This record gives sequence, C-alpha cells and structure tokens, in this order.
Amino acid sequence: MPTQLSPRMQDYLESILKLQASAPVVRAGEIAGDLDVSKPTVTSALRTLAQRGLVEHESYGYVRLTDRGRQAAASVQRRHRLLRGFFEDMLGVSAGNAAEDACAVEHYLCKDTVERLARFVEFIQNCPRTGEDWLERFHAYCDGERGPGAAHCVENCLAECVSDIRSAREGMCRKD
Repeated sequence: MPTQLSPRMQDYLESILKLQASAPVVRAGEIAGDLDVSKPTVTSALRTLAQRGLVEHESYGYVRLTDRGRQAAASVQRRHRLLRGFFEDMLGVSAGNAAEDACAVEHYLCKDTVERLARFVEFIQNCPRTGEDWLERFHAYCDGERGPGAAHCVENCLAECVSDIRSAREGMCRKD
C-alpha cells in the first residue's frame, strides 16, 4: 500500500471494500453514509484516490476499486480485523472500544509489526502452554483478581516447564 496514503484515504478504501461485499456497485452517497461525511467530501476523496490509481469513478457514477485499490483496502481491513480481535479477544477490551482503537491504530503500524502481531496471536491461540485457560487467567488478572493463584502463576508455570524438560530429556536418554 502506498505509504503516502493518509489514514482518512485508507478509511475510504476500507469503506468501499466493505460496501462492495454487500452490493455489486457502490455510490458516493453510500460511502458518505458509512463514514458519516458529506457527499462533496467523498467526491473530493474519490478524485484523489482515482488520481492514485486506486479507484475508478466518474461523476455521479459508481465507484469501483482497482486491483491496486482492492489490495490496499484488503490490507487495511486485515490490520483492522487483527487489531480488533487482539484488543477484544486477547486483551479483553470491550467490543466498542476494540473497534474504535483498531480503527485509530491500524493506519500507523508497519507491515513487519502487523505480521509479528499476527504470529503472536496465532502462537497464543495454538501453543499448548497458552490457550483458553491462559487467557482467562490473564483477563482475571487484568480485572484485579490477583489472589494467591495469580501470584504463583509464573512460579507454577516455570516448575511445570522444568518438569516437562526433565521428562523429555529422560525419555531421550532412555532411547540411547
């Protein structure tokens, strides 16, 4: 995606992509409604996006994303979904705040950061040492439940890890 594209222009691309998913054609008025802006503001933004080769739009006509525009919009949408899911599912932020914060942050992360965040989320979801109970304990910790279980969580986890490593090493030694 072009780095010189402002967050607002990225919002327009994301809106067009979202609207195209539910209807084959998109008009400026629908974009205005989705983004809560005036039609003249949308027209001006569409002119800018068209000059950059991201949309096709004729006055009073339909709006279509170009291939480049679709790729840029999909990138913004992916970042938004990843961040919203991370904030809501991993950190336990309310759905409304997660969506709002994701929209604010999605424009400012570099590609490498987004990829590492995606891998972190995948790791948390798939690692046998994390998973649902790990997230539940984290959410309880964030909500102020810092009783004896939380205080000893790290110690218990380390003890389990050491035990697992010893068991694995013993198993390897027996094979030799």
